Amino acid sequence: MTRLGDVSLEETLLERFQTKDQLLIPDEADVQTLQGVIPTYSAVLALDDQVGGLQLTKTWRDDVSAFVCTSASWERLDKQHTASKLLDVALVDPQDSSAWTFEMVGTTAIIEDHQIPSSLRELSGCHCDIDDTARDLNTTQLWIKLNNPRLIDKRQIQQQIKWRYNMKTTDYILEIAKTQNFQYLPAKVGEFGDQQCIVSEPRWQLSVLHRRWEDRFAENARLEIGMGATWAANVNEWFPPDDGTTAAANKGSETGVEALLKKLMQLQMIARGRRI
Repeated sequence: MTRLGDVSLEETLLERFQTKDQLLIPDEADVQTLQGVIPTYSAVLALDDQVGGLQLTKTWRDDVSAFVCTSASWERLDKQHTASKLLDVALVDPQDSSAWTFEMVGTTAIIEDHQIPSSLRELSGCHCDIDDTARDLNTTQLWIKLNNPRLIDKRQIQQQIKWRYNMKTTDYILEIAKTQNFQYLPAKVGEFGDQQCIVSEPRWQLSVLHRRWEDRFAENARLEIGMGATWAANVNEWFPPDDGTTAAANKGSETGVEALLKKLMQLQMIARGRRI
């Protein structure tokens, strides 16, 4: 993942990538052009309950006439009300201070409804929805709608609009996202009502992931106590060569890591408005 840190570059980020059909194709087979890709909308709600912190992630698709929820999942956060960081490595470009960050976080998934406090349970359904203003890319307002928001002890709401593309001749996926955070201060003891909100500026970011990673992480999420994952813990498993060869067969040619780094440099040049 990379964040540009330059507002002027971010304002035209999506437009620049939507002209790079020599590098990208739409993720959905029935979409013919990069400009025709319809974004998905998501919300991540960090909430307090009697035990500690809960996180709800919801995703919607735009069916033109209405937004349709496609997924909703609950996770238990750690004592600091954050996801546990498992990996955090940055590749920094000293020329412009931009960086690609390799991140991996872990949370405890909650599957059963009875594990969610009754006051929050309906947020995964109709009590958390999306407003039509989300379609306006210039808005800086919160477009996540909560039923009875004053009754919910909120830590943070993150709203995100995401465009997804395939990188040609590879199994890598590029996600371009506009993200905005709304941080809520704890209510004072004895007080009840609206929480004070600190609104961050919307920012744009790029994320790159491999289809194999999604499969492997999904396998991890389903592991039972005492069970182990079936995938091999080696570099070639997570950074495979584009031609699908094994590490041994790939000896003497470009490794999967080298191929990925080249792709990241191409994407960085586009993000910075440079020719590739």
